Amino acid sequence: YIPFSTGPRQCVGQKYGLFEILCIMGSLLSRFSFSLPTKDINAIVEEELYTIEPKNLNVIVTLRQH
Repeated sequence: YIPFSTGPRQCVGQKYGLFEILCIMGSLLSRFSFSLPTKDINAIVEEELYTIEPKNLNVIVTLRQH
């Protein structure tokens, strides 16, 4: 994973950071529902960065009923 670098000088907190992301995402996904509106999503590809950057992305977040 590029943000943590690779090799002998990679980030010492890489495993902790990835574990923290998993915990937060699990907590959010268990408490909220996420959906996309019915309209089309416009996404462009940044050729230099090799990432997809969504434009005008709206997410509908609703509290889950237990």
